[in-house]
Amino acid sequence: MGFLGILLLLGCSATEDPAIVASSTPGITSTAATGNENPPTPSGTAPSSHTAIPPQGIRTQTLSVPANTHEDSKPTTIVDTPEPFDVEIYTPGDLFEGVQPDTYITETCRYLELRWDPERSPPGTIVAPIMFHSVRQSGRPITDATSISEEYFHNILAHAKELGFETITSEELVAFLQENAPIPPRSMIMILDDRRPGVTERFLPYLEANDWTLTLGWIIEDQRDYLWEWMEELASGGRLDVQSHGYWHRYVVEETPEDVLYEEIYNPIPIIEDHFGTRPIIFIWPGGNFTAQAVQIAHEAGFELAFTAYAHGPLMFNWIPQTEKENTIDDPLMTLPRFWSTTAWLDLDKTARIGEEAHRDAIQKFPSEADWYRKNCGGELHPPDEVELTSGE
Repeated sequence: MGFLGILLLLGCSATEDPAIVASSTPGITSTAATGNENPPTPSGTAPSSHTAIPPQGIRTQTLSVPANTHEDSKPTTIVDTPEPFDVEIYTPGDLFEGVQPDTYITETCRYLELRWDPERSPPGTIVAPIMFHSVRQSGRPITDATSISEEYFHNILAHAKELGFETITSEELVAFLQENAPIPPRSMIMILDDRRPGVTERFLPYLEANDWTLTLGWIIEDQRDYLWEWMEELASGGRLDVQSHGYWHRYVVEETPEDVLYEEIYNPIPIIEDHFGTRPIIFIWPGGNFTAQAVQIAHEAGFELAFTAYAHGPLMFNWIPQTEKENTIDDPLMTLPRFWSTTAWLDLDKTARIGEEAHRDAIQKFPSEADWYRKNCGGELHPPDEVELTSGE
């Protein structure tokens, strides 16, 4: 009998409107949005410079982590006919309507090994992915749904520090999601979209003071020399984690021609490598849009994760909030959600609370998971530490 997977809890109800920011939150002056950005009219079409790789079929299967990833990993012994693994996945009560946590590791024995390995992140370790755009100077009006005031910008970062959040890089996020590698119990990845050197500079004092990093979703379109020199200078301090946000920032829809998909996904890679010395491993979908074909091409190009612009919730190991739209792709690591900066104060609170609840939930489920592992995987899981995941104060 094959692996039957982790059953999801149904009936999750919404408890807050994703389009409303609580007026009592300090410094909030703009309206939140949880859908895609309003797409601009493409300014032009660039000639394709890549050698197209013929599509190898649309990816519909979920990903699994290979056994023995590390030297200290032990071979997994699985009995011929394992019993169903029917432990329900933790589902918080305040996810938006239609959002359910999804899993992506198909080998249950391997998942439980990684989940309870004392050398890896303990259950309840959680990541808040936050999407930033424009930060308006004090006194300037906010006229769009993605900008925040300078005062609110400072409040967000101070609140994150108060709650004990620490930043992680793209590489650390990949290792955590794929292998449950150790990261801070309350982690965040701050992603600044588009070409915004001025906003990037606003982050630098916080990055230096707190030993944080900022991930850039960089658009390649503007290749003015002075802009690249400016960005290379900012990146020289080691605080910037540059990833891809497309070549021309053209939105991905079902009607998008294949050559445009290849250009948007492939062409930024050598340019980012040339200017910053690293190959991007995360793709930030322009406008948050994606298709099955685009996801397959992103895999072929070597991207390991991809972010949308949907604020479905935080991220945990083998636990990604998804909706029916993302489920049609069936590839959670390539349709990751992001919080919007306009609601980040509240979303940081929610992330911290979900992490603590997930930890307590895991402690309660350990006996049944250990029993299943003992019967079906031929080994013992390490008992959990009775430690709550709270702030770093």
